[in-house]
Amino acid sequence: MLSVVEIEEMVRSMDRIVKFFGSSLKEESEVKETIRRLEGRQQDILHEFEFSILSRKQRDILAKELKDIRVERRNAKNILELLEPFTQQAKKKNSLCSGVAAVAN
Repeated sequence: MLSVVEIEEMVRSMDRIVKFFGSSLKEESEVKETIRRLEGRQQDILHEFEFSILSRKQRDILAKELKDIRVERRNAKNILELLEPFTQQAKKKNSLCSGVAAVAN
């Protein structure tokens, strides 16, 4: 048999899940904006390589910045992939969220 403490912990967990579902669309929007910003900066760097005459030191600096941007972009895309199941449910206005919220309350 579950203890009162275990049940209370489950209720707190369900409450956190409901809140996460609710905030997932905002989070998705912020992550997508981050990806757009990083892709814009990535394009700027590629244009600098293409159209500028750069010293070796300048190329090295830009190459490192490009690598850092690519890593940050990959991390953001990984987060977006993890958020997708939650945002899909939130977009459907699924009764799952309502049901979990009702149980948690």
